[in-house]
Amino acid sequence: SCLLAVDGGFGYMYRIDFATTSVAMVSGMSQGTGWQLQHENCALAVENPSYALSGLSPPSSGLETLGRINLSTGDRTPLSGGAVGSGPTWSYRIWDVAVEPDGKILVLSNYPNRTAYRVDPADGSRTIATDFGIGLGLRPQLDIMSNGNIVCSMNDSVVLYEKASDTTRTLSGPTNGTGPLPTNGYGLAVGGDNEVYIFDLSLLALFKIDPVTGDRTILSRSSGTQIGSGPSFPAGGSCGVAVDKSSPTSARRWELFY
Repeated sequence: SCLLAVDGGFGYMYRIDFATTSVAMVSGMSQGTGWQLQHENCALAVENPSYALSGLSPPSSGLETLGRINLSTGDRTPLSGGAVGSGPTWSYRIWDVAVEPDGKILVLSNYPNRTAYRVDPADGSRTIATDFGIGLGLRPQLDIMSNGNIVCSMNDSVVLYEKASDTTRTLSGPTNGTGPLPTNGYGLAVGGDNEVYIFDLSLLALFKIDPVTGDRTILSRSSGTQIGSGPSFPAGGSCGVAVDKSSPTSARRWELFY
């Protein structure tokens, strides 16, 4: 098992080996060919063992484009966005990417609303999966539950799109669910039992949210009243959360700061 991360400051993708903690460059200005990885954001998803998905910057001015990154060669190929592929497209940057169980790709943009676009991996064509509306937060993120529902971060809240009813509602927030409330939710990931994990950049705390009730608990915190032991979460910068689902009974949780 390994973890992939994108350095949004310089446009590089790295592979982190779980067993050895070694870091190796996968793609970037000096590794692979094609359009460069976008510098201002770190959208990333693994499509299959051979390819990752992330935002690419066109060689001339234009919309950020969803691209495939070959994990062996580092080559980057545009897949959808702007003039690439057909259908409605985002008018601002790509904030997050996720892959649905059937292989379709979700792209989250946030202007004017937080909209999830569904991309066909075969031809790059796009449809709108759902519109989460206007929300707060520095960097919205989304992930997919095993039942096909989609969750999106909204600063102190998590909004749920229910696929069966084609409706959205607030799963967790100031008036939904119980427990401590995030103030600056940044990273988001769904676990093996559809529980939602949020990292709060201000509180330096990892929250767990019940996928049915929206109730919140803090799993780990390194500021104020500390919860858990070990090194502190670094303050400042941006972050992401990923869940290692390879062991359903003892999922390891990894937080990346870049």
